Amino acid sequence: MQPAFVEKALATIKPQPYRDAFVALTARCAPQAFERLASSEHLGERVIWDPRGVDEDLGPAMAGAGVVVREVDAGGIPRFSRIPQRVKATFRGLIEHRDKGCEGAPPPAFMGGAAFATGVPRDAEWAWFSDEMFVLPRWRAALTKDGAFATWIVRVEELSDRAALLRELSSANDVIARSPTMRIYNCALRSREDVPRERWNTLVRKALSAIDAGTVSKLVPVRRSHFVLETPIDPVACVARAGTRYRTCTRFLVEREERAFVGATPERLVRVRGRDVETDALAGSLPRAPEQDPAPLSLELLASEKNRREHQAVVDAIRAMLTPWCTSLEIPETPRVRVLPNLVHLWSPIRGRLRLRKHPLELVSLLHPTPAIAGTPREFAVDWLVRNELHGRGWFSGPVGWFDAGGDGAFVVGLRSMLVHKNDAWLYAGAGVVAGSDPDSEYDETTAKLSAMTAALGV
Repeated sequence: MQPAFVEKALATIKPQPYRDAFVALTARCAPQAFERLASSEHLGERVIWDPRGVDEDLGPAMAGAGVVVREVDAGGIPRFSRIPQRVKATFRGLIEHRDKGCEGAPPPAFMGGAAFATGVPRDAEWAWFSDEMFVLPRWRAALTKDGAFATWIVRVEELSDRAALLRELSSANDVIARSPTMRIYNCALRSREDVPRERWNTLVRKALSAIDAGTVSKLVPVRRSHFVLETPIDPVACVARAGTRYRTCTRFLVEREERAFVGATPERLVRVRGRDVETDALAGSLPRAPEQDPAPLSLELLASEKNRREHQAVVDAIRAMLTPWCTSLEIPETPRVRVLPNLVHLWSPIRGRLRLRKHPLELVSLLHPTPAIAGTPREFAVDWLVRNELHGRGWFSGPVGWFDAGGDGAFVVGLRSMLVHKNDAWLYAGAGVVAGSDPDSEYDETTAKLSAMTAALGV
């Protein structure tokens, strides 16, 4: 961001005699600023949203650093109901100044995510992550079809010392210029602690007993692996590795006090643009070796009665949740197959038209958690998982995404993900259990899913 534009913009702004007002300065930047800002460790906690190669409908690629506003919540009733009300004041008091040629720049947006379930005691490694946490970044680089744009947000009370702001800008420009692009290198593994197959099989058999008893029809238990590496883990390097192998997945990172939730997920939870809403049903899968021809596996998956039942449960649940709120809903009659390097999934993209505009977090509250990550009926499934899973899952399979002042936004399901801190990484993977599921097969499926993050770790 050029000091000349900033000086000119600051000169036109009069300090306001009240708090909670903000100024956003937006200018064009080099595309490399996205990776350089993400790689910088000196501008504050980072957030990354990178859907490039997936679907432009998920919005711009965004990398943020530093925190102007952080909104956290322990879960309202209904869930995700408090934060939309609280951020209204922030957006209402935010004035944006754009340099010439920035008509296509995305507006300022909150970025973050939430835990799978609210009010659940957290395992120690997740203690720094709230049930819900969204930040308005101080620095942001965004990539769109119209180019690259940098946004810097300051509080109105900071305008009284413009010299200090210009010094901060100069320092930030230097930091970004010196930051390397996303690095990719291999790491050595010191140790790994995993759930033994028999202990997992016992959990799956317990789930099958609940299904046989008629309490639930589907459950999605999660398995955790704890990796310790010889060297500290660079979470941005994990995003870069995931981007090279899983280009058709949305990559994300949410950092909190030296801890980072990182992932490359294939599943869109919801995309909202005006009254248009889009979501995915992604359930039913088979493991795949990277060199394996996906065509025979795809036919096998489509012919699998167990996987089709698992997928249909998700489709039916989404239809039931969205129908009352939509004037129209488009759902494929038969699922497609989504091919990834390590898996093939049954996939049904779903589109609808809302009767009235709804905040993205309202729709997240409506859809999360889907049967693809919890089970059905939802409330019974979540309760069973919280009581019986071998480890707390924290933010794994929770919603991750962004929303802006206009009410547009996008969220994905935090799958194929891990929590990293210094040399430690906790990896998670789940498997859908329905009547007829085989515990050993479900264990093999979670192994295939875990491979996405072992690749991202570089081990």
